[in-house]
Amino acid sequence: MDLSCSLTEYFHEAVTTALERRQVETADLTEFYLVNLLSAYTGRTQFDEKPMALKLAEALDMSGVEERAQRLREVGDTSLYMSGFFAENLERRMMDLDYYCELGGAAYRRLSQIARFSREASFGHAYSELSDKFRALVGVLNDISERHSMTTPTGMMRLCERWSRTRDDELGRKLRAAGVLVAASKKGDQS
Repeated sequence: MDLSCSLTEYFHEAVTTALERRQVETADLTEFYLVNLLSAYTGRTQFDEKPMALKLAEALDMSGVEERAQRLREVGDTSLYMSGFFAENLERRMMDLDYYCELGGAAYRRLSQIARFSREASFGHAYSELSDKFRALVGVLNDISERHSMTTPTGMMRLCERWSRTRDDELGRKLRAAGVLVAASKKGDQS
């Protein structure tokens, strides 16, 4: 990572590249949102232990539109970030990735519906797209996480361990491209 560039510039390049690599099309505002989400969450390793379903229920019960929008955004953002950057931790904690995807997608969907009544009005379409493409965007963030992890020995070991558990074809290709010897996951996978 070039330390002379800003965090926002770094994540802009990372998001743009991962979107292209994963062949996910998004509106410019959604891409901008992802870049800002990553910049805001960088270095964050501690999250509230309260279950996401409870947080979503509390957000939906908020009486004020602004506070409800803020809480829904927190649920959506945390779910997206956790799913994209800490998927292996979720697997170890026996948390289902689907749980985070369903709750995060639902939070963004509801946020897109109430956005026009709040200060979030200009992001209504972005929230709708975040909801509709939640799983694909988890893949985009996962791609960014994996590529960053491949720059450190510890990160490489984690990716190897994850490949060993999942036998994910894309992970296998990335590890082989980095010079790690892994068996092909499927017959004919020669990448």
